[in-house]
Amino acid sequence: MNQAAEKIGHIAMKQPLSVEYSTEMASNTVLMGSRHSKEACSRLDVSPGEMTRALADPGGQFAPHQVDWNGSTCEFLILRILRKEHADLKEEIRNLRVLATATSELHGSAHSELKITRQLFEELAEELTVHLEAEEKTVFPALLEVELAYLGEGTQSLTPGWIPATLKRMSEEHRVAGRTLSLLRQETHAFRVPKGADPAYQEFYDGLRKLYGGIRHDLHVENNILFPRIAQMEMTLLH
Repeated sequence: MNQAAEKIGHIAMKQPLSVEYSTEMASNTVLMGSRHSKEACSRLDVSPGEMTRALADPGGQFAPHQVDWNGSTCEFLILRILRKEHADLKEEIRNLRVLATATSELHGSAHSELKITRQLFEELAEELTVHLEAEEKTVFPALLEVELAYLGEGTQSLTPGWIPATLKRMSEEHRVAGRTLSLLRQETHAFRVPKGADPAYQEFYDGLRKLYGGIRHDLHVENNILFPRIAQMEMTLLH
């Protein structure tokens, strides 16, 4: 099958590092994981060749820290998400709330764009806080139960249909967060501070850029690797 006919999510599963540390163009495909790459190329205004090269070449500078996402168990993926991705996101949200308040108070009167930026950030922060808590308290323990049952090390006690419905709901919440994230990036002109902005303003936007990258990565691992794998295990168990 030609790569241009494959779904972006499938490409990401085969080449996770290409999404983890991609260029801005390729990184946008994380939020378009369910779209075919032909459509993604059209929406991003790039050629299929440019898309392929961006997905295939993450730059190389992160090679020593590669993680074999596709060769890892779901338990490893979940523990990694909890200890790294979720922990980082929570810390970044706490820090950014302080920076958002300080920056708005200092520059809000001169930079009206800060009002919408802060509103979007707070909306995103609230969405993520509720979502992360649900994953940690309910969703991830259930996913681990599925993997243990699949490996023959336990039995699944979940109601039939619970896993597909939950994965669908989590993916929808990811889509909503991704939409808010895209709006935040758009309103900040890809996190570029206005001319003459002071270091505090720059720190706020740098923090938003870091949050953007962290969320992108978390969405990639869950949407394109963890969730499809659990769904396949669930189907096998039911049959």
